[in-house]
Amino acid sequence: MARTNQMRTFTDVLNTLISVLLLWCASSTAVGKTTLESVLESSGLKAQFSVDSEPAARLFAQGFGSALPPQLGEEITDITVRVIAGHDLYAFTKSALADKISPRNLRKLSTWFESDLGRKIVTNEVQHATPEAMERLAAQLNSLTADQSLMERARQLDVVLNIAANSARSVQITQTAVTEGILDARGASEEQKESALTEVRRGVDQGLEESMTLFVAMAGSPYRSLTHDEFERYLKFLRSKPAQQFHELITEASLEAVRIAYYDVGQHLGTFLQNAAREAATTQSGP
Repeated sequence: MARTNQMRTFTDVLNTLISVLLLWCASSTAVGKTTLESVLESSGLKAQFSVDSEPAARLFAQGFGSALPPQLGEEITDITVRVIAGHDLYAFTKSALADKISPRNLRKLSTWFESDLGRKIVTNEVQHATPEAMERLAAQLNSLTADQSLMERARQLDVVLNIAANSARSVQITQTAVTEGILDARGASEEQKESALTEVRRGVDQGLEESMTLFVAMAGSPYRSLTHDEFERYLKFLRSKPAQQFHELITEASLEAVRIAYYDVGQHLGTFLQNAAREAATTQSGP
């Protein structure tokens, strides 16, 4: 894989995964009875999945198909968007969390989401969560990394939430899932699959080595306007057992949901590319 494609894929997937892994506590709605559903809604997770999945799928497909003829690239984009739309990532994540968080911890999470500071932080997070906002932040990387206060806050968040590592995992999972799906659809042997997947992992790792600073800087951006006291209170909440449990569960469930969805994408793309190659061969060998 070319280095430019590695970096483009990283940016595309980042649009969705940063919002899922970082903005798990985004909230702007009132919580009545404290249930898993109400906390997931108030955390912004439900909205993030429904809003961000299609743009990220489209961007991912455009990057994947950029080296192909325009007509094939358009069809790959349509296939990717359609397949991802058929996966209810939110329902999968919600199901994975069922009965894993106690009523007491749900109430504690709800209390934070509905506090004045929680709402203020949520407003900042939501404003930074859109694909357009992520692209703007990526274009401002130099100014972000030059802001020592921002970078220090980002590093503290990274220590608590493993944001950079989990975001890197998401890119790795997406790339390998698509590749494995394509290879399975084309009937590749286990040896062929292992060789191809090893190469993909190596290529993604090389691209991500250059991107860790970007991950960390973007992670800290929503919190630039917080006072020192506000940021310390936020860190205290993030270090609490309910918040740590919630974040870990959301992270693992959302990554697994993405893996399943993009493996399905890979299978559909593998079938499509195989059929396209057969049609091209038939046309070339025609009368």
